[in-house]
Amino acid sequence: MTKLEILLFVVVIACFFVVRVIRQRDIRLGREEYIRRYIFTSEIFSKVREQYPALEEKDLYLVARALREYFIIYLRANKKTIGMPSRIVDVMWHEFILDTRKYTDFCHKAFGAYFHHIPASKSQKGIAVANSMKNTLRLAFLEENINPEKPTRLPLLFAIDEKLKIPKGNIYRLPTSAQGVSGSNNSSCGGIACGGSSCSDSSGCCGDSGCGGGCGGGD
Repeated sequence: MTKLEILLFVVVIACFFVVRVIRQRDIRLGREEYIRRYIFTSEIFSKVREQYPALEEKDLYLVARALREYFIIYLRANKKTIGMPSRIVDVMWHEFILDTRKYTDFCHKAFGAYFHHIPASKSQKGIAVANSMKNTLRLAFLEENINPEKPTRLPLLFAIDEKLKIPKGNIYRLPTSAQGVSGSNNSSCGGIACGGSSCSDSSGCCGDSGCGGGCGGGD
């Protein structure tokens, strides 16, 4: 094989990988757009309100927005395990799953495969749980254009339970120092700490149960 033939072969291979990367990027962007535009049914809203009757319609739309953010985070996590920080968002996710036909169709279009809801009792404990929540936090910061090194506020997924005053919700705090603040069980969420009912309720950050709603995300 001549030098010219070798060069042409290398160029062809390089072009193949460039096209593949561009195609994968376009697929991901298309899936993100689908998630952002997805409208949850009124039946899902009604089921969530049955469990939390104090929530107003605007509150339910905020929960739906947080759930979309969680799905985008899962898409961007590239098969890394992520944790669910919010009790109320987890409830809406679970109600969505119960509509099996719509949820299966959504997963196919949004992820290319079924996105399983993993109960906390079946998830890994300790370091694995802490790492999954750190993955969620980092990607939530990026999604909301918050500097993860010097955050000025919590991402919606980590703030919504307290904002909506969810009973036994998971409450998080920004760090008061560069090292962050540990929770009651001396665990951390990679830059923020839990407080309030979340620590006493074995949330995914302060405890080792997986998350306040009892779930994690993964294939």
